[in-house]
Amino acid sequence: MRIKPQFSLESEAIIQHCTYGICVADSDGVMTRVNSAFEHITGLGSQHFLDLHVQDAVDKGIIDNSSILRLLRRKRPSTATVTTMAGKKLFSSAFPVYDKRQNVIRLATIMRSVQGTQSLRELESFFGDHAAFHPAQTRVVGASPQMVEIFNRIERLSLFDCPVLLMGETGVGKGLFARIIHERSPSCQGPFLTVNCSAIPAHLMESELFGYEPGAFTGARRNGKEGLLESARGGTLLLDEIGDLPLELQPKLLRVIEARSVLRVGAVEEKPVNTRIIASTNRDMETMVADGRFRPDLFYRLNVVPMTIPPLRERREDIPELLYHHLEQFNLRYGTSTWISPEAVDTLTGYGWPGNVRELANLMERLVILQGRDLIQVEDLPGRLQDSRRPTPVERIAESRPARSVRPLKEELEGYEKALLSEALRRYARQEDAARALGISMSTLTRKTRKHGLKASSADPDA
Repeated sequence: MRIKPQFSLESEAIIQHCTYGICVADSDGVMTRVNSAFEHITGLGSQHFLDLHVQDAVDKGIIDNSSILRLLRRKRPSTATVTTMAGKKLFSSAFPVYDKRQNVIRLATIMRSVQGTQSLRELESFFGDHAAFHPAQTRVVGASPQMVEIFNRIERLSLFDCPVLLMGETGVGKGLFARIIHERSPSCQGPFLTVNCSAIPAHLMESELFGYEPGAFTGARRNGKEGLLESARGGTLLLDEIGDLPLELQPKLLRVIEARSVLRVGAVEEKPVNTRIIASTNRDMETMVADGRFRPDLFYRLNVVPMTIPPLRERREDIPELLYHHLEQFNLRYGTSTWISPEAVDTLTGYGWPGNVRELANLMERLVILQGRDLIQVEDLPGRLQDSRRPTPVERIAESRPARSVRPLKEELEGYEKALLSEALRRYARQEDAARALGISMSTLTRKTRKHGLKASSADPDA
């Protein structure tokens, strides 16, 4: 017998008067509670959902997708676009609710249409009565094949305290990934400190990193000072923009990594340190080594586990979820209820994002602050972005065909089906997700891919 969650009278008032649809499931994914707004937004009564597992709801065609299912698979907050059998198209965001011991006690979904006007602060206050939205851990959004590979590598890294070198363009979130690695490492209880090697003048860098003894130089503190390598002991130090570390300090850093000890400026004896080093850069380090601008021995010690964070243009399938995530964060911060149209999402998915995630977050914050209405449309986007929508599979077929070319209807439909299948296999790493997006069973997907000579492994992961 399943025990349904109990809510206080105050919580009941909040959940019932909230204009966002709320569905609460137990930790296995069986739906146990929906509010009246959920019934209105989905166009379906509660009898279609209560005591039903979300997978069964998808299999029965009640809904075509579920953010709770994505949460169960990915073990982190997830989003999804959902169409109900009543024809309602909604956006759904699911997250786990934890008790004080960080055990998942239930799963919650917020569903809303683009006309929703309720502030998410009410939802935050409601779930705050029972537990936090999720533990105080850093979150990175993304389910593309590249990101899945990175997450898998991070999980493997959680067993070891070795150096890591994070590489990638400016704005991809290298600092965020460094914090995630720290939070999942054996040294997660220790401090996480960051030093930007390009922001500190060369003559100050040594004392900042390694510290100094009393009287080491004119102006030194009377009692000396411990450096960041010592301050981060038992934890992690992120050396951001490691390529800008002065050459003369690189042997000293190498000594810290190899001997796990630090020599302060003016000192004669080294002090032991157990600080984990993570370095990050947007430069081509191998070229710097070849040009003599970076020591090869230090590079090899930092490059024990290399990890390249791909830019947004190489993982476009992550862009919609990032847009929704940042919109939701800024709505919570500013008490607003701004949302974004599917057309605007499609337009932004086609944009190149030279500034990567940082540029995307900046744009979403600006739109939330300056937008005069609740829905962001294509015309609300900056001019340079408005023409970046990518063509659909059908449009690609039309563009690639001569203007006067006409084929029999059966051939035309076959070509369209193949294009849709190719698009789904390109977008989704898992065939199950591709089948779900197409609204067909796995057996149908397998049969049709064989028919058209398609393979999931041939999908382009960089699209």
